Amino acid sequence: MKTATALEPSARGVAVEKVTVKKPSPIHPTPNRRLCPVCGKVSYSRSGEHPQCSVNRADAVAKAAQRAIAAAEAATPKETQPNHKSGATTMDNAHNVDQAITQKVTDRLANRGVRAPCRVAVATKNGQVTLSGSVQYGHQKRLAVNAASGITGVRRVVDALTVKPLAKRGQP
Repeated sequence: MKTATALEPSARGVAVEKVTVKKPSPIHPTPNRRLCPVCGKVSYSRSGEHPQCSVNRADAVAKAAQRAIAAAEAATPKETQPNHKSGATTMDNAHNVDQAITQKVTDRLANRGVRAPCRVAVATKNGQVTLSGSVQYGHQKRLAVNAASGITGVRRVVDALTVKPLAKRGQP
């Protein structure tokens, strides 16, 4: 690796050979630097994309999909015209909406821990949800009302729940 160059005179008048040395290449070559397609900055990852850019891009795609679904749901008519073949009217559609609200409220109550031995009945009419029956604790009552009011399409929640602690064994 030594390379000889021209002879140079030294301070004493004797010619000295000047030698330059080339540095050997590193064992591991420098990684390929790529530009991130998302942010445009230099990235050393194999894909060329920063991990945080990948996450941000995936989040953006998911949000765009949610917006598209919401736009499609908003574009569909809520109440349909009478179906002349079957005789269905908007009253039937309102009944179906009420049934769907009742099912959603019941599912949400079960998912939030308001289940047996609690006895909660859910009734819906024109978007008004009535909760009746009994629960063991006061927090379950508040949880049931909050769960029902968080459902889309619910206009009002009527709370007719009572708090009845479970009787201990051996007590009447």
